[in-house]
Amino acid sequence: MEELFEVLSFRALWTPELIAILTLVAVAYFLITRRFRSRFTTEAKQTPKQDIMFLGGLLSLYLGWGSPLYSIGHMLVSIHMIQMVFAYFFAVPLFILALPKWLLSNVYEWLGKKVKPIRDLMFHPIIGLIFF
Repeated sequence: MEELFEVLSFRALWTPELIAILTLVAVAYFLITRRFRSRFTTEAKQTPKQDIMFLGGLLSLYLGWGSPLYSIGHMLVSIHMIQMVFAYFFAVPLFILALPKWLLSNVYEWLGKKVKPIRDLMFHPIIGLIFF
């Protein structure tokens, strides 16, 4: 394992670009759900539990796609499967639980106005199962 850390660079092991992107996503999330929430809804504020779940989802996504597990996952199938667990079985449910209902409904309505046929196809259960 030490050889891996000697051979691969910092960038290959830790993916700083993904850290920057996930940081921007976190900032956008907090701006939308905290500072600019009044522009979208008058519903109840986001709970700290939801904020922690969102940050946990970002961390899980990073562990699956950007941490040293990503580099090691190219060599060991078992590590690759651990990556998939973090990215798909931890991150996705945490994001769904963390996002406020008003945000999801606004996005759904916006999709309905802009691209209704694509939205209907995208949210169809059978199509979702096939693409999964």
